[in-house]
Order: sequence, then C-alpha cells, then structure tokens
Amino acid sequence: MDTKKKILIVEDNASQQLVLVDAIAKAGFLVRKASSGDEGLQIALKSEPDLIIADKMMPNTNGLVMMNMIRQQPGWGKNVPVFFFSNIGTANEEEKAMLEDIKPRGYLSKSETSLAEIVEKIRAVFNEPADKNVA
Repeated sequence: MDTKKKILIVEDNASQQLVLVDAIAKAGFLVRKASSGDEGLQIALKSEPDLIIADKMMPNTNGLVMMNMIRQQPGWGKNVPVFFFSNIGTANEEEKAMLEDIKPRGYLSKSETSLAEIVEKIRAVFNEPADKNVA
C-alpha cells in the first residue's frame, strides 16, 4: 500500500507549476497538478488529496472559489489543509469573508517563499521531519 501523502498543485502558470511539482515530488510526495480552478476542483473531488496548494488568482474559477466549493463537500472537503500560492494579498471584504470560511493554513508568496520553505511547510502539516536535501 502506498502511504505517500497526496498533494494537489493548482497553478495556471506552467513554469511555476512545473517547479513546484518537481520540488514536492522530489521531497517524496505524490503530486497531482491542475492548471485551473475548474480542473483542480474535478481532480480534488476524485482523488481527495491530503493537502492543496492553489494559486489564489486564476482566470475563470480562481483558487478562492475552488476552495470554497471544496469546503462545501462533506467530510474530507471541510478539513483538507490548503495553502494559497500567490503574490496578491486579500483585497476586499468579499474575499475576507470567503477566507474565513476556507481557513487556509497560510500563504506562500511566489516571490518570497523558497521551494525548501514550501516543502518544510508541507512536512509540518503532516508532522514529518525536515529533509536537508530539498532544493
């Protein structure tokens, strides 16, 4: 039985998605990827990942809307940990209200968070020891 934790990366920028997927897979996680909120929602509902990293702002269904829909699912969807991967902060009251319902574990700044820090944050969610061999 495969006991690797499943991580879903939802990112519309192909190069950023590739870098994230590669680093997280090298850290020993099973990684699924999606390029839009709609695709991410479909994959999440089918595979029930153990953690989701989602770009907050994407065309059509953004990360906030996708996670709001996931949170409405019974059981797994209400509790799956999520990190938003973005350079855009919370801007308005509607987003603030959605974030209160989503309860993200945190934000990963695209420009300020290293790959090693991202992997460290993922490991912390699962209480796994840090690995010094991460990019």
